[in-house]
Amino acid sequence: MIGCIAYFFTINIQSEIFSGLELMVGAMLIFLGITTIWKKKLTFQHRHPHQHSDGILHYDAHEHNDSDHKHEHKSYLIGLIHGLAGSGSLIALAATTLDNVEMAFTFILLFGLGSIIGMIVVSGLIGLPILLTDRVHFINRIFRYGSAAVSLIIGANILFEIGILNNL
Repeated sequence: MIGCIAYFFTINIQSEIFSGLELMVGAMLIFLGITTIWKKKLTFQHRHPHQHSDGILHYDAHEHNDSDHKHEHKSYLIGLIHGLAGSGSLIALAATTLDNVEMAFTFILLFGLGSIIGMIVVSGLIGLPILLTDRVHFINRIFRYGSAAVSLIIGANILFEIGILNNL
């Protein structure tokens, strides 16, 4: 979306916007590290309309942890923030320099597919040891705490570099 907007409207997106998104990634990594250590699952309450036989319409709040009504917003939100922060600036910059619409769309599509495939492979490789050691709690805990610590360190490093060193 960002690449298409930048291409069609020939706008120049300020680097501070992408730095701000990188800052959000740092905060998100710290949050994910903490929730991984505490092994907390995020639950969200949504309100959906329900109409009764007498015609009364009201909104019920409920969590989405039942088997017939699931939402997987967390993974989508993490990918969206990572995509905008990490490669969003590259796509926006490259899309504005391409000569025609077909070339811009092809670049954006191939870059997006490559990013998706790359993130699937990396996520799978990172998650594989945790999945394989699920029954051996001690080793599983080592992997979980190790990945949480790496997430905390990377997140703190991003916050320090962008927030303090770059004065954002």
